[in-house]
Order: sequence, then structure tokens, then C-alpha cells
Amino acid sequence: MIEKLRVECGAIPVKNSVLWVNPHFDLPFNLKEGEPSELGVFVVGNSSLPDISMVLQVDNYHGRSGFVGRFEFYDDKVIKYRDLDLKGAGYLSKNLDTGQPEVAPIGRRDEESTWGIWRIEKSQREVGITEDLTERQVRTNRIAAIILLEEIALPDGTKISIAQAQKMGLLHPNEQPIVAPRLYRQRERYEHPDSLITQTVQDSKKFAEEELGTQLSWQEFLVWYSQTSGTNLARVYRNYWHGSADMHNNTRMAELVDFGLGDASLSKRVPDLSWNVLRNYLENDYETTGKCLGRMVGDVQHTLKVKDLIPGTQFWAIFQQAFNQESQIKMEIEEQFRRPKPRVSFTKKAPNIIERLRSLARI
Repeated sequence: MIEKLRVECGAIPVKNSVLWVNPHFDLPFNLKEGEPSELGVFVVGNSSLPDISMVLQVDNYHGRSGFVGRFEFYDDKVIKYRDLDLKGAGYLSKNLDTGQPEVAPIGRRDEESTWGIWRIEKSQREVGITEDLTERQVRTNRIAAIILLEEIALPDGTKISIAQAQKMGLLHPNEQPIVAPRLYRQRERYEHPDSLITQTVQDSKKFAEEELGTQLSWQEFLVWYSQTSGTNLARVYRNYWHGSADMHNNTRMAELVDFGLGDASLSKRVPDLSWNVLRNYLENDYETTGKCLGRMVGDVQHTLKVKDLIPGTQFWAIFQQAFNQESQIKMEIEEQFRRPKPRVSFTKKAPNIIERLRSLARI
């Protein structure tokens, strides 16, 4: 099991109230608006406390989320999701002596955010973006509910109210933390521990086969992944910008997740940015998504030691073609900006990006 390769961390229930429930799911949890939920928990440092109600699987790659487990969930469009985590359930920091994640007190990160906390404004924006993108056939994670926290827990299990936490300086004034259960086709990211690679790549292929309803060779799987990730990135940028489509925010099932970059007041819609800023985000996300493709190809070739791939296959070119064919995305983006000529054309930058992808994919 994937979760056995992570560190177990106990969580205790805290006072909470469900603010919003995703109407597209019927989940086997107590999620009713205006009522408390068993998913309203906070991590603690002592897993032997008597009121532990849930054990999360945590690692050093997620400072405020923990893996609940693998299930089978379907939305009303019959899209299958398997992995469930909780975001905003406390702060997990890396112990420099052991190298393992451990529960630490929440504390102000900067002038707007707090370690271990997910602000309500950002979660609401995330809901709006991911639900809209899902309607547009973009592969991303989904938020099942927004759960308002009325109190939090300190690492020793002491519970304090939100007002107390603000008074102690742990939270910003008027900062309202929430916990959100999130659903994925597959939660595993590219930066996750090397010990997970074999299993997660095998799972990715199996899940793709389930999605397509057919068996795939490794060659066919990598072609599918190349096409799917290229198309997905293009569909995102038809309407929204991401800005950090890196090893942390691309899943092994070609989902682009976590649109949190930028102040919560930003809509993250494409027309709201200047062309120069948007072009930089797009080029960066194009390149970093290509790195993820290169990592997937490399893992199949070198970690799983698959020998029957067709020599000379340029998976980066398949990615590029899928990106470009998705409604001529580059041209459509440029047309949204009424700029006097000459305008900077993303098309002119593409060859340089593709050359970088060629080396990144090692194919």
C-alpha cells in the first residue's frame, strides 16, 4: 500500500462547521452544511492521545495536508477519483535530525498566511477554478467540502479557539482557517520519494487502463500520457493561468492541481494579466510540465526497466502536438489581448522550449 511508505500522524477532532459541500458528489462522510463533520480534524504530535479519531499519512512534501486513503468516488459525470487527502489540518515540518515529518505549532508565515493553515478565501477561489475547469474537461483535483474550523489543536493536543489563536499571534487577525477534503484520480506527485516510483508508475498505467477501458502497452501508456498532459495544460490556459505547474503540482495521472499561487483577490483568469506576465507563466508551465513528462518516461525506462518501447519515439513532440492542437491555444490566447503590433508571439518562443524539453525527456 502506498500509505505504508509514509509516516503516520494522529489527528484529533476539533470544533467545526461545514460551510459548503460539493453537490457533484455523494460521499460516505458526514458532510452537511451547517453541521460538524468527522473530517474536521487537526494533527497532533502524540498519536497515543485517547481522542485520536483519524490517522493521516504524511511526508516532507506537503506541509499542511495529509493522505487519508485510497477509495472509489464518482462524481455525477461518472469521473472516477481514488485518493483523498485533507488540506489545512495543521503544520508538518521536517525534523532535521531524523529527516522525518513532525507536527509543529502553526505560526505566521508572512503578512498574509500562516504555516499549516488554509485560508477560507483561497479555498473558495480554488473551488471556483477547479469546478469550472472540470466542466471544461480539464484534469484537476476536486474539493469535496469546505469545513470551517472553530478551534485548532496545539501539537500536545491542547485545543484553543480561533480567537485565542489570533490573540496568541498564531493566526492573523480575521484569518479564518478551514479544512478541505480533496479528491484526485491519483494524488502522487513527481517530487514524492523515490521509494514510491515503481508502485506509483504501475498504478498510473493501471488507472489509465481503467479510464480508457482497455489494456495498454507501456509504449501506448506513454503516448497517452504525453497527449493527455499536453492537452490538459492547453485547456487550463484557455481560461486560467497556473504559474507553478512543477513536480509538486502535476500528478502521475496528468492532473494539474493547486491553483494557489497569487493573492486570493486575483481571479487567475487569463484576460486579467498583461501579455508579458502571462507569457512568462505559460512558458514556465510548458517547460515544467515537460519535465514531468521526461520524468515519467525516464521512470518507465530506467526504474521499471521497460525494454519494449519503440526506439526513437519523441514523446516531447507528441506533447507539443497535443498542446498546439487544442484549439490552437497559443493563437487564441494572443487574440484575447488587444495590443498594438508588433506583439510578442509565443509561437516564436516554442522551438527553444521544445529544445529544452528534448533534453529533459532524454529521448
